[in-house]
Amino acid sequence: MGSYIFNKRRRYTLSLTAKLTELLLPRNCLKIWMVAEQLDLKPLYLKAKSMSLIEFDVIKDFDCIADLPLKPLCSYLGNVNLQCKQEMDVFRTLMKWWYDNSSKYSKTEHSDIFLRFFYCLDFKNLKQSDIQEIMTYPDIASEEPIVKIAQCVLDLRHDFRNNYDEDIRNTAQLLNNAKSRSFKEYPCILVNTCPEEQKCKKLKGTVVYEDKFMRKTAYNNIETSDMAAAIIYYDNATKNFVKLLEIDKAKCRNLEGFKIVGYKEFIFLLGGEYFLGKGNWNKNVWAYDIIRESWERKTVLPFERRHFECCVCGDYIYIISGTGRYRVISDNMFWYNYKEDKWSNEIALPYLDRPVICCNLNNELFLFFPHYRYGYVFDQQKTLWYKVHISVSDDCAANFSPRSTVFSYKNRLCIRDNECIAELKLHQLNLEMVSYKRLPIQMGQLESVICEDVVYTLFKQTLPDSNISMERYCMKTQKRHFVFANEVEGSLLQLQGEVYTYRMSTPIFTFQHYNLIEKDEFVN
Repeated sequence: MGSYIFNKRRRYTLSLTAKLTELLLPRNCLKIWMVAEQLDLKPLYLKAKSMSLIEFDVIKDFDCIADLPLKPLCSYLGNVNLQCKQEMDVFRTLMKWWYDNSSKYSKTEHSDIFLRFFYCLDFKNLKQSDIQEIMTYPDIASEEPIVKIAQCVLDLRHDFRNNYDEDIRNTAQLLNNAKSRSFKEYPCILVNTCPEEQKCKKLKGTVVYEDKFMRKTAYNNIETSDMAAAIIYYDNATKNFVKLLEIDKAKCRNLEGFKIVGYKEFIFLLGGEYFLGKGNWNKNVWAYDIIRESWERKTVLPFERRHFECCVCGDYIYIISGTGRYRVISDNMFWYNYKEDKWSNEIALPYLDRPVICCNLNNELFLFFPHYRYGYVFDQQKTLWYKVHISVSDDCAANFSPRSTVFSYKNRLCIRDNECIAELKLHQLNLEMVSYKRLPIQMGQLESVICEDVVYTLFKQTLPDSNISMERYCMKTQKRHFVFANEVEGSLLQLQGEVYTYRMSTPIFTFQHYNLIEKDEFVN
């Protein structure tokens, strides 16, 4: 009888969890998180928590925040994984909560509450004018200790500290040393599934594709009639790959030149051509929802594209250059606005040259032309390009090969190629060298992504022999090692009792998994 009741309760809990997961939306995820965590409904509460942190810019305008008690409010808004467009949005949300709840607190509690608000803020991302604005709020201006702390924060930035007692200086210094907000991600690659009966099948040969510029790319022609693809991610904590999901054959079997990118709690698969040169294009944009663990055809590409560059900036997914119909190289780009479900018109690229490499730099699209010492920043609101000069020595610039890859780290641009990794800081419309580290490796193609302080680079050598390697490099310690090295197309990879094979056409990309935010970290 006891076993029957236990199983019945378990089935009910699973059913309830599944229904609540389907109902998860920005307007209710905060409440579901709080209730599900109390009931220890995992992974439901982690999914709701992840959505709450990712969708803050939407949630801040809802009344549900006003219903939070003080401690959960500070735990939510002080979380380092909270994604906000600007730090002042967090402060204004705190004050909005205060005006709705201040009657519950006595006058003697006001200073302590405002100090707790300060501990929710990343002061390093607050400008002087922001802090001055904070001090003008009437309820804060009436609390002298809080005003002194805010003023001390400003003065410490200019090394003025003599006019404050030790407690105020220590508090202000702590606020100035706040952790910057960031979101945790996993690096992912694509592999082929490999049923037991497929393990012994051999390569059928190699096909060499030659593009308009006479560049050759080799593809191993593998017997893949029963193979699907799978996305696996690298867990830096355990130093192992973990299977995330399988992709059914219909979506990417024999598909080349496609892209996979992560956006918030989604993974997008888009573009490419089935069997190169056959004119069978993939115009579908598939979105995998990590919360609901399901695929949806989100939209359709307005133009045929393969072997293009792709970049996510805010709510925009940019499709840059690439090859279209009749193997014509496209010298334009367009973008998809996820929030509004709209495509842009084609926009001409600022310079006609290949290759063009892109990344998200300070939440704006940045294009890098490795043949030259400049790049371009795209102003999405004005649809204008701004030319950015790269100020480096001749020796350093000579190392920026057409095979370079770019990414952003702590508001700086990093360029990685076969010889080095260079870190540059944007000052007005100039990128100035900050650091330069030699990291020589001889590979044909490379692509990098960054997860917190760690850069993961995928190296591919296509001719004369096809092989693939993955490097892990820590920006802080400047140490590197290879996650795997010189794996040939079709070589076996065993994970959690299942067998996969490496594929040369894999991209490397990042995505945000709800497991990564289980442990709370705060800005202070």
